[in-house]
Amino acid sequence: MGMTVEQLMEKIDGQIDAKLQPLIDKVGEVDNKLTKIPQEKKEESEKLPWSEVCNRVALIAKAQIYRDPKALDALAKSDWLNETTGSEGGYTVPVEFSTEVFRLVEEYGVARRGCFPVPMKSATKKMPSGLTGVDMSYIGEGEAKPLTKPSFGIVELVARTAAGISAMTRDIIDDSAVDMVAYLTRLITESLAKREDTSCFFGNGATILGIANTVGVIPVIASGATLAGVTANDLNKLIYAISDAAARGASFYCNRGLVGVLQQLQDKQGQYIVQKPTEGAPASLWGFPIITSDAFSATPSAGDVVAVFGNLRNCYFGQRKELDILPSDEATLGVYTDGKLTDIVSAYQKNMRFIRFEVRHDFKPALASAFAVLKLATS
Repeated sequence: MGMTVEQLMEKIDGQIDAKLQPLIDKVGEVDNKLTKIPQEKKEESEKLPWSEVCNRVALIAKAQIYRDPKALDALAKSDWLNETTGSEGGYTVPVEFSTEVFRLVEEYGVARRGCFPVPMKSATKKMPSGLTGVDMSYIGEGEAKPLTKPSFGIVELVARTAAGISAMTRDIIDDSAVDMVAYLTRLITESLAKREDTSCFFGNGATILGIANTVGVIPVIASGATLAGVTANDLNKLIYAISDAAARGASFYCNRGLVGVLQQLQDKQGQYIVQKPTEGAPASLWGFPIITSDAFSATPSAGDVVAVFGNLRNCYFGQRKELDILPSDEATLGVYTDGKLTDIVSAYQKNMRFIRFEVRHDFKPALASAFAVLKLATS
């Protein structure tokens, strides 16, 4: 008597199960043994007091920029240097130093605090971006379940180099009554934080698009063509321009000038809508925080983006190389005017020191529709 297809498949399944059972038992034994091995707990590093962070950053700057051996010795004695490879090698900024420097940057930068960090081991890295989810539908008794699956896109992070050069004479370094280390440290961190914020929200004008210029980000047009013409209703539209899921953990990002406009809004009874003058709490609208960044222009033109709404965790922050501090007493520096080389300055000849600061990173939204931007009207 012949077998039906169902019976044949059942027999085949039984034979396969019989063959695989010894292997399954063996894997189970190994798994049981592994679960009995105590797991190592990763020790969490203690968070340093803010004053100590600033002090260590100052020592880093002295050791690296000024070639100060005393600063290097102080770091070594405080167990901050795992090893020293001579007077030159010892001035290289280790990863743990960069970590402390960037703790300073995080005090200024919105993007570094909020975006999803992605370490990059090479110049490029591909990351998934969600396009569609899984749809569920009701079916009748005995009906086939509809096939549904999520679809994903790919976001490619490409490390871009951001760099700047500071030039100073040795006379200033030796004779200045100002704490040049503290001054330079603040300039570096503020400049880096602003560069990261600008790249995150608006790009770099070429290779990094930024949230505002990414295709798929949802635009909302403001009521007026100036900051003064922006209303609370305009910002309310941003909230509902994106999905509920995207709005979880979202914030408004804008310049302080727009916050000033919003703080002046009053209802018909003369009560302030956003924040009373006597309130010290951070401003918020409908439960969503308002976070300011100098990446947004204080004097925007008609058609410019003046606010972004969304959760920055939905934006990738590719990190290829953290801060490098590269001083030189012998380099030459080209001076450009209107894009043309007009002079060449020699550090050695002019008794100067050039200090180059460099990072490599990229910013890309994981899902463009998770963000909405408010643009000023064009007329």
